[in-house]
Amino acid sequence: MVGLGLVVIPIRQNKKPHVACWQHAVLADSLRWIEEFPKANIALLCGKRSGITVIDVDEPGDFALREALAFFGETPLIARTPRGGHHLYYRHSGEPRYVKYEKRSLDILGEGCCVMPPSKTRTGDYQWILGDSAKFSELPHIQCERLGMLQTPAKKGAIEPKNGRRDNVSKGHRNRWLFDSLRTVAKTENDQETLGRTAQSLNQTLDQPLPGDEVRTIAQSVWKYKSEGRLMAVGQASVVALPSQWAFDLSAGALKLLVQMKSVHGAKKGSPFFMTYQSKDFYGLSLPSLRKYLSELESRGFIEFIERGVKGQRHATRLRLLK
Repeated sequence: MVGLGLVVIPIRQNKKPHVACWQHAVLADSLRWIEEFPKANIALLCGKRSGITVIDVDEPGDFALREALAFFGETPLIARTPRGGHHLYYRHSGEPRYVKYEKRSLDILGEGCCVMPPSKTRTGDYQWILGDSAKFSELPHIQCERLGMLQTPAKKGAIEPKNGRRDNVSKGHRNRWLFDSLRTVAKTENDQETLGRTAQSLNQTLDQPLPGDEVRTIAQSVWKYKSEGRLMAVGQASVVALPSQWAFDLSAGALKLLVQMKSVHGAKKGSPFFMTYQSKDFYGLSLPSLRKYLSELESRGFIEFIERGVKGQRHATRLRLLK
């Protein structure tokens, strides 16, 4: 899961987290926890940090599942819970967390965490019944006509959204809202055209939609940030999407270092950069560990050394990313 850029947390069989302050976790934390809790169950951190919203259907049986799919839209990724309920996975579009949405037996997990397969709890196992982890890159958004209904519950005295519109986004903040929303979902979009369509759909949920040319400009700007490796999703570090196979090719320490290097140097697109003696502190590693993981990345074809520093003289090492 971490190889897909998803933020996951280790949990016990009673579904309680092994770690504190998990609500603020980022990808680097997940990489560290893999080493600390290799046999733990896992839960996905929903919302902005992973770019995923989960519909938790508590009522068991196919009827409740079909009803939820008809309401929120089809998805290629569904898991069954130990008690016979279902988890429906979608791309995050700013949905908040709703418990017992519209007094139904379902929750909208736009925040918080969600236990994932293949976790085994005291009440049973979580299992994929449609798709698997490879489908995370193909997730759709919740149906656009529902987006305006999924607002954070209004405070007492606030004006409620009308007709599914986002009238809580003021006219002077529409551009920023759309830009931030696209930054959240862009990491799972496969091409600029798809991101453009998403932008147009989100724009139509505004009470006063932006002109079409402004929407296209915002979408182009977000796509440029993504293509240059400078995409910063709201509330998290620079997004680095990695092929899932990389998580199996590398040790956890080497994978963590690779993610960190891509976050810092990914925009250079293969151009050389330097690592000095002080780099060990920047990456939070001892010097022997840094050398060990760099050697592993080189042997697996992820980096290339152009000029090696001289041991004992603290000369800078020059290298570049190959993948």
